[in-house]
Amino acid sequence: MAKITVVTGPPAAGKTTYIAEHKHDGDVVVDFDALAKALGQTAEHSVDGVPASLARTARDNVIDDLLKGVDTDSWIIQTWMNPSRSNAYEQAKAEIVTVDPGIDEVLRHAKDDGRDDATMDEIRRWYDHGGSLEKRKSGTQTKICKRFAVKADASAGEGKFTALVSAFGVKDSQGQIIEPGAFAESLKGFDEKTPLPIIWDHQWDDIWSHIGSAQASETDEGLQVEAQLDMDNPTAQQAYSLLSQGRVHEFSIGGFEDRSQIETDDDGTEHVKQFDLAEVSMTLKGANPDTRLIDVKHHESEHVDKEGRVLAAKHVEALKSTRASLAEDIKALDDVIDAVSPPGDSGKSKNLASEHSEAFLMRRRKALARIHLAALTGEEEK
Repeated sequence: MAKITVVTGPPAAGKTTYIAEHKHDGDVVVDFDALAKALGQTAEHSVDGVPASLARTARDNVIDDLLKGVDTDSWIIQTWMNPSRSNAYEQAKAEIVTVDPGIDEVLRHAKDDGRDDATMDEIRRWYDHGGSLEKRKSGTQTKICKRFAVKADASAGEGKFTALVSAFGVKDSQGQIIEPGAFAESLKGFDEKTPLPIIWDHQWDDIWSHIGSAQASETDEGLQVEAQLDMDNPTAQQAYSLLSQGRVHEFSIGGFEDRSQIETDDDGTEHVKQFDLAEVSMTLKGANPDTRLIDVKHHESEHVDKEGRVLAAKHVEALKSTRASLAEDIKALDDVIDAVSPPGDSGKSKNLASEHSEAFLMRRRKALARIHLAALTGEEEK
């Protein structure tokens, strides 16, 4: 069944970028700005003029057709969630994703992007009304992704790591503070038989991006996970390699917020009392200013190759043994070449035969080594 994803958020929040990072080839994307440009609009992000008017009509017609049902996944950018559209999306079982880095970050991005004063006012109005043309009602759930630079320790063994993936009491770039106890209720739904999913960058609909599982608990500092990646999954292997090298050291939590469980200060800071946790993601960029990487270790018996793969010492010895065996094959073939060459023939035929044999052996040696390496690094201990 085709999936409809509605991406909402204030102007300049990064909705188009979010879709570009998550959509697949062939997906339908309904983007007002892109439609207006296709119809002749030259100004960036304009909502006035003939092209904009035509784009608005075209967008609404396309959305209506998508809600009736099509055979491909679709993405809809919807800055304002008016009541009629909200009801239609709910009936179509569309997923609603809110891209909301926080008003300060959005205003900064809009300024850097050269947006006009009208856009700045629209951003403030969006936050004043909670993204709806009428005040957002409590009790509604919105999908949220929160990213953090984290404390992580990968010294427990191959594919395992411990990480603090959310810090309590720290204001993030979305203007929210997660309070102690916010995960307590949702954690009741995870246990050894139903572990917490570990995902690569919130790609819920990509089966290969489901790279592991974890047991999670609340500590005094925040949400901590004990994770095990699926090391027979190539994506998980690469993710662990990046973590071990320190090239990836940030995580993100994905789940849902209930507006009735959020308290807002006079300065607009929101205190999240309950977060419905769905997954933890490894990612490249975090947002929490109070978390940090503390340690990534390898066992002394492990080696890291140039491509970042972690090899146990016994695997290295096995590769050396394979290399020695291949060397014996090379010598044996050289003896055959010498035996079949005419006496005194050091000319073109012998050189050609030698060159072909050496090329064949080189290909064979590389292929065998790669196969052996893949088997060693991909096979779990039994």
